[in-house]
Amino acid sequence: MKGKAQFLALLAIFLAFSFFFYLSIAQEAMNSSLNLTTNENSSEQSASTNLVSENSTSQQSVDSSNTTSSELTQMNESNSTEENGASENVSTSATQISQTTEIIAKPKISLRLSTDKSRITRGESFLLRVVVSNEGSANATNVRVSVDLPKGFSTDALEKVCNVIEVNSYCELEFSVKSDLSTKLGESEIKVRVAYE
Repeated sequence: MKGKAQFLALLAIFLAFSFFFYLSIAQEAMNSSLNLTTNENSSEQSASTNLVSENSTSQQSVDSSNTTSSELTQMNESNSTEENGASENVSTSATQISQTTEIIAKPKISLRLSTDKSRITRGESFLLRVVVSNEGSANATNVRVSVDLPKGFSTDALEKVCNVIEVNSYCELEFSVKSDLSTKLGESEIKVRVAYE
């Protein structure tokens, strides 16, 4: 009977050490973290008619995706043996804590500019086409495109809005720009700005 009690005690100790070894490996796996970095790009582009665009973006969290990996494990194991009035107790207990990783999705906006004319004379009008693309991982909402015209130019609207640009989609806007008779000769820059939520 004494040999059996010693065997059970050794078996309980072996099981306890095996269980703690398993928990330490599981804890290392739970503690490894996922790093997700996103880059916000600010781009400046120029069309063939020396039109310059500036992309000013506001940093917004549009869509959040929570990934939760949680396990709560509690195990109580007791082995007790009694021989000749002496008792031996071996117990183990372990708890794993939950871990939450948050991934923030953001839109990534780019511009493409074009005109229907490469040269104009005083008093002529031309179309400025602005294609706003969303290459990010979330929808861009309330996308406002504004133009900053040099002296001697006017437009039908200084700002136009695309309500929503979905992921991997685009919105095309046209501005009708007119040069006055007092416009200076030479190259002129028209700045285009984009803001979104």
